[in-house]
Amino acid sequence: MSTRPLESPLFSQTYDIPTLRSYVAALCCSDVQKLEREIYLLAIKEGIVIEDWDLEWGKNHLFENTARLVKALFEKKKKELFSNGVHSEQKVDLILNHCPLVLENLLSNRADAELVQRADFLTQLDALQRRLNEKHPGLFLNASARDVAWRAVEVHCLTLPILMNAQDIGRFEYFTSIIEELLNEQYNSEGVEIILDKLLAKEALRPTNSDLSNYLRLKSLRCMTCEQVHTHSLQQAGESLWRSISIVPSKENKQGKFKPLEIHSAMREVYGFQCDRIFGFGMTLPTGLLSTKNIFQSICKVKELFISAHTKFKQGNLVQAQLLRQHALSLFHEPHIPQEIRNTIFGEMYFLCGNNQKISDLGQKLFCNSDRDVTTDLEKSIAIENYFISDAFKRHVSAFILQGTIQPWINDCARAYELIVKDPNGGEKLKTAPKALAHLYALLGIIKGSKDCSSGNTFVEYSSELGRVVNFWDFDDERSMPTTTHFRDFRLWQLGLPQCEQPFDKALLLMFSNPTLIKQLQKQQTSLQISKEAYDEQVKRLKQIISIFQEELRQNQITLTPRDLFFRLFEGRREYESINNHFNDNKEGSCIWPIELFEFHLPGLNAWYTGGEVEKTLVGRNLQVLYLS
Repeated sequence: MSTRPLESPLFSQTYDIPTLRSYVAALCCSDVQKLEREIYLLAIKEGIVIEDWDLEWGKNHLFENTARLVKALFEKKKKELFSNGVHSEQKVDLILNHCPLVLENLLSNRADAELVQRADFLTQLDALQRRLNEKHPGLFLNASARDVAWRAVEVHCLTLPILMNAQDIGRFEYFTSIIEELLNEQYNSEGVEIILDKLLAKEALRPTNSDLSNYLRLKSLRCMTCEQVHTHSLQQAGESLWRSISIVPSKENKQGKFKPLEIHSAMREVYGFQCDRIFGFGMTLPTGLLSTKNIFQSICKVKELFISAHTKFKQGNLVQAQLLRQHALSLFHEPHIPQEIRNTIFGEMYFLCGNNQKISDLGQKLFCNSDRDVTTDLEKSIAIENYFISDAFKRHVSAFILQGTIQPWINDCARAYELIVKDPNGGEKLKTAPKALAHLYALLGIIKGSKDCSSGNTFVEYSSELGRVVNFWDFDDERSMPTTTHFRDFRLWQLGLPQCEQPFDKALLLMFSNPTLIKQLQKQQTSLQISKEAYDEQVKRLKQIISIFQEELRQNQITLTPRDLFFRLFEGRREYESINNHFNDNKEGSCIWPIELFEFHLPGLNAWYTGGEVEKTLVGRNLQVLYLS
């Protein structure tokens, strides 16, 4: 974290001369003399010419310049607190120029220990970053997302505007303990990058660039979807045998998808993405709720305004009637009301008052009182009422009132299902997924309680340049957040990966053993559309995970695997092993793989529901590569 010392402290203007005089008056003679000497030296640095004979210049000009005096007091504070040389001058300047505590602390000793502690943390973070860079060169490229996130941790330590409490101290110690663990020999560069990035996403306490990008993409998608709903230009597509979705197109390509859902399911999908953000997994597609404005409620309001305008007109209050009429017409032409609905109401206006005249746009002119074609406020309200009882209204209800979730379209990724069933190299590709990545994805599914995390609901991001899987993308969370606890109620295909038979890394256990995660999760549990029972079960799962991880960290050797964790939390290990043993007892032609068990929980040779012999052969080859080679 680099900066040059400021010419004058940020807080110079907050002190007045009477306060400073009182403080200086209470100092002992030797401290006052040192202060006068510092004032003298600072003045020379500023370019002030002082005659050699003027030996008491500092004394005579002590209170002449408030900023200079405060700067001198800062220098005094530096020497008092940081004379041991443990901290670099750069770190000390950062603390004393930027930390809000200095405002309270400069003229007292109330937060001296706090300032030293923050300097200790900054120095420790610097040393850890340097050691990481030495062991894994290029880990912190200047201005990279990782570098910026690391600096955010430093800035939080520096500028926390209140005294650090035990929780804050614990959080920094927890962060540094994980970094210390990553410096052990057992971690290769790719594992360090994965765990460090997830840790920084969780602990930087600031919106990341991806957070902002996701927010802007979802906002843009929401606007595009609403516009295309109104113009009937959304493209329908089949996502599966059971559901159709809408693709949000643009001039270039597919931008995203809109999936109609009832509100309870939609909120579970959105909450799944929120959970991911809390824990920093970065493995759930950005998901937003879309609910079009209540168009027909707005049109009802228009009708009521016209009726009120008619009443005021009958009472002789022409000014008030005109204001109500203008309000009604303004609301009627708001952008969220589709033009097709307005045109239909204009048609009802023509049928009511047009007298079969062949005049272009007569219905619109009659409704809007243009070109001397005038109708009464009551007639306008009747035209709207006639629309509400028409067949067109029934069509518009289904066409223009939409509710569900939106997600950006993911390009250059394949579903895990397609890798296994259609890609001749799918098994090899899945084997390249780093253990830390597979473990994190398994843990994400367990925390969310994914009941439908099938291989068809996971995108696998494979980098040809790196020759490995670089991320899994989870979507379709509308069936998450269960209240049940049995093996057969969950579809977590990733637990069948061979990587999930390997023990967790200690760094990952440390990252998810902090009890503060529980409060973070509970703060997010606010939707009334998700049952309290489902929320309670999720908190219970997280508490169990933290307890199990803490227990494992106390062991001499870590043996816990993601599959072990799953069966510690959910019933069904005996059933799982029974099915596994039954189909793998060396009977000719009988074989079932772990990925199939966690995908479908169905015994049999055709668990992948493949079509022809070519696909069946391909599945068998990919699974053999995945498990046996």
